[in-house]
Amino acid sequence: MDIEDEFAVPRASGSSALAPRERKTETRKRLIAEALMAGGSATPQDLATKFGVSVVTIHRDLHELERRGLVRKFHGGVAVQPSGIFENQMSHRLATRAAEKAAIASAALQWVEPGMSILLDDSTTTLRMIDGLADRT
Repeated sequence: MDIEDEFAVPRASGSSALAPRERKTETRKRLIAEALMAGGSATPQDLATKFGVSVVTIHRDLHELERRGLVRKFHGGVAVQPSGIFENQMSHRLATRAAEKAAIASAALQWVEPGMSILLDDSTTTLRMIDGLADRT
């Protein structure tokens, strides 16, 4: 299952396309989920401002996203709910804590000397080291 499956709206029998309002609502919910994946958490007011809708509309969207198991609401805010759908997406993994990963990669590269053999796993943190390794050989 991918993220697009999470935002599919059941169509009425005989209907081949989403109504414009449903499409707009589902697009906004997908964008809210993506914003939370990138930023970790947000307040309903911040999301309302970002998406140009009322706080009531955001609360309605967040309620639906929570019902789907995609977000977790808490007093004063909302955060993305950890799940395999988001955590396994490379784009999400690369964007999450990007500054910290770059700092770790830069610090680790200081220990690499020409001619050394090193092993890297498949994490996105070590992926950030690869470009810098060419300068160390």
